[in-house]
Amino acid sequence: MTIIRRVWQTLLVLANDLIPHSPQDVFARDAFEACMLLSASTHTRRAYWTDAQKWIAFCKKKRIDPVNVTALVVAAWVEEMKKEKLAAKTRNRRLSALASIYDRLRRDRKLDANPFSVADGPKREAAHAERPTPIAEAKTVAAALKLCEGKENDYEAARDAAILRILWVTGARRSSLVEISRERLTKEKESYYCAVPGKRGKMIRLWFAGRAAKALDKLLGMLDASGVKTGAVFRMSTGRPMVERDIWRAVKRRGREVGGSLKPHSFRVAFLTLNPAKLDERQDAAGHASSDTTRLYDRNWRGKRAFMMMPEVEDLEDDNGST
Repeated sequence: MTIIRRVWQTLLVLANDLIPHSPQDVFARDAFEACMLLSASTHTRRAYWTDAQKWIAFCKKKRIDPVNVTALVVAAWVEEMKKEKLAAKTRNRRLSALASIYDRLRRDRKLDANPFSVADGPKREAAHAERPTPIAEAKTVAAALKLCEGKENDYEAARDAAILRILWVTGARRSSLVEISRERLTKEKESYYCAVPGKRGKMIRLWFAGRAAKALDKLLGMLDASGVKTGAVFRMSTGRPMVERDIWRAVKRRGREVGGSLKPHSFRVAFLTLNPAKLDERQDAAGHASSDTTRLYDRNWRGKRAFMMMPEVEDLEDDNGST
């Protein structure tokens, strides 16, 4: 009887862990599944789930069923986040994440409405980063490239040179960079074309030529020589495919070696600021759904030109004696 009782107690513990007992637990299970289906990127999935957990915690605290909520309840959550002194950018990100999760659950017919949607949910706030990502300075990037490309037969130097050059000419995210593989690359004369997964599973097209293409040629030659002819292009010296964290560390290290500061995202700012292409062209290249997002990355102060162009009052007064 003692053994049977222990087995039964174990089963009860397992059942308690596995079977949802509250509306919040049921929703958490469905939301987790939705997060896994919303993106091919592990980083993005984790970000969605982290934001979903914050909402679930609020619902548990207030004893709210997450399936049957109104926009007014969502607005109450926003007010609580304000009391926690979270930035508007963070609040908007959480609302957008939950909007995507609820939309997925609605399409799967697990609920009827999306109280987080832009149309039915609370109005999104105007968010401006207090400390925007700085632009990657050309002087620092050039110095880092000179250092890397000056090292012959050094795999990590060749790899990092390719990373820096591709980041500079494409403004790609780290999540896209690690997805570049032999199978996805297409060479067109002296240029490369590649389509890789971006945010929310959307495919992002990259194209680069010139010195970025030559840097990649050198890296691929080294991989061929070591017998690696398929799979991920960017790898650690051990052969393991790089992940986003590895890209960040490599770029940070190269900037530090030349006495500067570089981060992968700062290259995206440089691409969208210094690129002379039209706004809609830069928007398409960056994979932004809205041109407003593209404008946020532009570190050029266009308003300064208006101040500079304003003529002196005397100049107008002397213009045929009239104003």
